[in-house]
Amino acid sequence: IRTIVSSVKSAFGRLMPGSNSNRENSPSRAVMQRAIAYSAAYFLSWSWYIVTLVLTLAGAQVPVVLDYFTSLFLPLQGFWNLIIFMLPKVMKVKRSQGGNLSWCQAFAEAFWPALGERRKR
Repeated sequence: IRTIVSSVKSAFGRLMPGSNSNRENSPSRAVMQRAIAYSAAYFLSWSWYIVTLVLTLAGAQVPVVLDYFTSLFLPLQGFWNLIIFMLPKVMKVKRSQGGNLSWCQAFAEAFWPALGERRKR
């Protein structure tokens, strides 16, 4: 069992948080985290529709709750993509202001950079 645990740790150790501080801040880690976030948003949005489709093709009765979840989450995919896309920019704005901005203010300044320039004048 020890050999299995050690081989898993060596194979996936670089993917685990806290494995190496230099790797945690690397650009490849950021790309991997963003790819996972986009994939999670995709699956969160489309999984309800896929389940509904499979049940329909199987001839089973589709619960109304699945229709509601499909109607709720499918249009939100664009919102999740916007949040994932803007998060690094929002965090950069918050760091540049020393944490004095709220998340909403940092989002507005990252989304519309001209607003922040007008406020500085």
